[in-house]
Amino acid sequence: MKFLYVLASANNDLYAEQAFVSITSLRMHNPEVFVSLFIDDKTDQNLEERTFKLKELADEVVVQTFDEAIDLRERSRLLKTNMRNQIRGDFLYIDSDTIICEDLSDIWNCKHHLAAVPDTHIEFKKSSSYKSASSMLKKIDKHHLPVEKFYFNGGVLFAKDCSESVAFFNKWNELWNEFKAKKINKDQISLAYSNRALKYPIAELSGIWNCQIQYGMNYFANAKILHYFATVGFEYGRFKKQIPTSLKETGRLTEDDLLEIKNPKHGFPMPHLVISGGDYAFLQYFRLFMYYVKKIKSFF
Repeated sequence: MKFLYVLASANNDLYAEQAFVSITSLRMHNPEVFVSLFIDDKTDQNLEERTFKLKELADEVVVQTFDEAIDLRERSRLLKTNMRNQIRGDFLYIDSDTIICEDLSDIWNCKHHLAAVPDTHIEFKKSSSYKSASSMLKKIDKHHLPVEKFYFNGGVLFAKDCSESVAFFNKWNELWNEFKAKKINKDQISLAYSNRALKYPIAELSGIWNCQIQYGMNYFANAKILHYFATVGFEYGRFKKQIPTSLKETGRLTEDDLLEIKNPKHGFPMPHLVISGGDYAFLQYFRLFMYYVKKIKSFF
């Protein structure tokens, strides 16, 4: 039973640093866990040059070699969609842009072959991202969206070591390559279509396992994993950028950094508001407005 991280990183990004912070938080609350790190050959070489020792945080480092011409984005997707074939044992895959808050041992009680948390923590048709996500999905099939109820987030995935799970990841890898040729580079698109192709094998995990902070305040108090990828207006930018940037520059985490990492649920500035319902819908329109204000300043 493993906790798995996938990484493709270079000097001009913060992915390795974010992974270091996330694994550090995992070990703080789960000192006896087995951590697997699945990386590509370029990342492997790059990590040797870093002053912080990410590979030393892992119990197992698996390296896959790619053609030199394949860029880091594609390497990351190829690693992720192929991880079931390369990593043995049941695992919980965790994105690098996460902070672990609690003991995670309960996940091994999961009875399903595959499980994940719904994207934005709500039924797809009620989701604030329904229009944007469905427009991308319809590039593949204009008439039938690959969603039974939930559009699953790929940031945390539970996968047992079984034939059903292997078949799913093989389909995901196949569709990722097929859709990439159509200029679709979102791995959740191929994840959704793989789920439909195999008659919806992904079971729903509670939102506490992948609390997408901007959308999942109902799960925040009991969250085991905070996923800050879409955080807007919160202080979780410190995990996304500030602490990783400092780690890149100094090669170490300070005592203050470690205290922040150990207690990540105190990340809100004062004052702040929690909004929902119609107010949240208004915020979405306001963000769109501000996007165009910045894009065409001369018009405004």
